[in-house]
Amino acid sequence: MMSIDELAKLTGTAKSAVIRCSKSLGFDGYTALKISLAADVTRKDERDYSNSIDVDETADSIANKIFSANIRTLQDTIHFLNIPVLEKVVNLLAEARMIYIYGVGTSAIFGTDFQHRLFQVGYSAIVVTDVATMKDSTLNIKEGDVAFAFSDSGRTIVTVETMKVAKEKGATTICLTGYTDSPITEVCDYALFTTADEFKYPIESSLSAWHGELLFEKRTHLVQYGAYQAPPATTCSNWGSTEQKLLVSS
Repeated sequence: MMSIDELAKLTGTAKSAVIRCSKSLGFDGYTALKISLAADVTRKDERDYSNSIDVDETADSIANKIFSANIRTLQDTIHFLNIPVLEKVVNLLAEARMIYIYGVGTSAIFGTDFQHRLFQVGYSAIVVTDVATMKDSTLNIKEGDVAFAFSDSGRTIVTVETMKVAKEKGATTICLTGYTDSPITEVCDYALFTTADEFKYPIESSLSAWHGELLFEKRTHLVQYGAYQAPPATTCSNWGSTEQKLLVSS
């Protein structure tokens, strides 16, 4: 990308004019404008966001499309993420006596993964993925507990009904879903949302979006509460390797 001197020469203006133009666009200066443009180009230059995968496509083309869908899903999710709600959820999980996690089908995978991550930061959690026992599990729920449900559609009847009972029993109810107007959001105190192209890439996009939020929640727990008891030798200098081991272990 051009330097400020090169751009000024090409446009026949002074460097000060380039800086003023950059500031008029909302940037601190030309350098900030360049960084923003470079980031935008990087996000778009080599990604294939085609609508579908054809039967005669090569493995390389298929891999590129799925990889691109995952990247777009993560980018969309971070823009859609309600940070104040996420911070509130983090606080509630930290203060919970017990965390009950619910999900069926594909959502059960995320429920089990979430339980594992909560274990890693020292929290007590129970995951229930069996339809026949979900409502029964609410018999032990009481005030001070948190019920956390995964449901992409937000319309899984047994999950919605279980969260409704959990709320009636005094638990704080939280859901992670892909639809803002789904029934589960009506029975939950707090809702987190993801964006994923379920029509084009039904499993890969959900995995990316939901794992993105789970990792963000976990990292927030680690930073805010220090719940993960790292080895004595862990310092700022080797924090990255410690966190990497946590993520790989999942």
